[in-house]
Amino acid sequence: MSVLANVRHEIFCGLRAEGKTATAAYIEAGYSEGGARANASRLIANENIMARILEIRTEITDKTVEKAGLTETFIIDGLREIVETCSNPTSKAWHPQAAIRALELLGKKLGLWVVRVDERRRVDGGWSSEELDAVARELRHEIDDLEERRARLLEEAVA
Repeated sequence: MSVLANVRHEIFCGLRAEGKTATAAYIEAGYSEGGARANASRLIANENIMARILEIRTEITDKTVEKAGLTETFIIDGLREIVETCSNPTSKAWHPQAAIRALELLGKKLGLWVVRVDERRRVDGGWSSEELDAVARELRHEIDDLEERRARLLEEAVA
């Protein structure tokens, strides 16, 4: 999609993409305040308007990411560093939960995990309570093992 032919629509889309409310964007685009809320809602419902807003948001995000120097390599290297730093039980930076989360994110990025959609009732729109309990038990067991390993390593280091 390219720039919209209607200049006010284009301005409206730009303002919405920057985070303005639909009503504020409608007024700033040069439309009257009378009925602004209803007319802004009508405009937002237009598929071309929504597509243009999403396109502008993507452009803004891409420019921000590029400007910040955030690359895929930078993110992966950062996650790898977190795993290496936080998974060492003798380190002052030892934080197994952070290491586990970094590993999870790396696994997702590399496509190692299969996402399954479950038709059961979800808790908070995410996992079912049974799934949450199982994951919590797994993580608690893993953390306990790491804490025991850390204690043994510290004892060996002192001895």
